Amino acid sequence: MEDNMLLTNDTIRDINKLLDEYGDNAIQSYETVSGFEATGYRPQYIYDAVNTVLGVTGWSYTVHTITIDETELKDNRKTLVACAEVSVQFLDNGKVYYETGKQYGGSRVVSGGTADAKKGAVTDAIGKCLSVLSIGNKAYRGQLDKPSSSSKPSVTKFATSKPKFVARPKIAKPSVQTTQETTSASETPTTVVTPPTQTRTQVARPTPTVTKPIRRATVSATQPTPAPISAAVKPTFKPTSFKDK
Repeated sequence: MEDNMLLTNDTIRDINKLLDEYGDNAIQSYETVSGFEATGYRPQYIYDAVNTVLGVTGWSYTVHTITIDETELKDNRKTLVACAEVSVQFLDNGKVYYETGKQYGGSRVVSGGTADAKKGAVTDAIGKCLSVLSIGNKAYRGQLDKPSSSSKPSVTKFATSKPKFVARPKIAKPSVQTTQETTSASETPTTVVTPPTQTRTQVARPTPTVTKPIRRATVSATQPTPAPISAAVKPTFKPTSFKDK
């Protein structure tokens, strides 16, 4: 493993040279915590340049303090403002041979969590520490032009409207048949299999027969014989004569 390069005027020039070679992709326009528009290097490109020249184990940083406050904008939106105090150390075989003074960085987020605000404050403070060593000094000199529109990364916009749900059409069940087409040797046989249809067999139920009893009138064979009129009893009729009166 090769030894890391030490921080010297030559290595600082090499770092700045790499930033120039990155071109417009390394430049961004952003809004400061105070609300002003500024142009500077993207933090990741600065880290890549330092790692290329000094090595990934040739430097480090320490966060001493970090605070976060919640404020309200004029349009009643809430925003988080974070402030971090950071210093950068340069290492030689794991030992610190130089450390910058403490620098402050800030970050403000309108939407997001406290972690986003804190990370932005720490990143801003690291850039301030490196700028003391003239790393990325063109940004603080105002010598960087705004990046062209073609070099800006594309931003994917996500739809905010709710998706419309469409009812699934009803699919008719296939009929019961299993067919296999006979093809030539050059073609692949196609087999169409359809699930069997369940048939229901209707069983005729016997109709119950209800037998109703037949009522018949009973006629007596013997009828009462009327009593004979006695001969002895005969009505007497006595004619009435006008002479008797």
